[in-house]
Amino acid sequence: MGQEETDNIITKREVVKLRARANLLFALLSQSNQNVERQQAELQRRDEELRRRDEELQRIVNSRSWRVTKPLRALARLLGK
Repeated sequence: MGQEETDNIITKREVVKLRARANLLFALLSQSNQNVERQQAELQRRDEELRRRDEELQRIVNSRSWRVTKPLRALARLLGK
């Protein structure tokens, strides 16, 4: 076996190793992308929940009963309750 054949065998082994490493990195990247997508979906869900709760709070604060009971809430704060 000559030097050129030996070099080719080594090069083929290196190519196989590099392909295996590339496949592993691709799998890790794919997994990371899936994690990011799940986290983005969760963030959107929480943003929607926050928006919905904020709207509900605004409805309560702007309601007639909230305005009518304002003096009672102020008195309760003064009395320390």
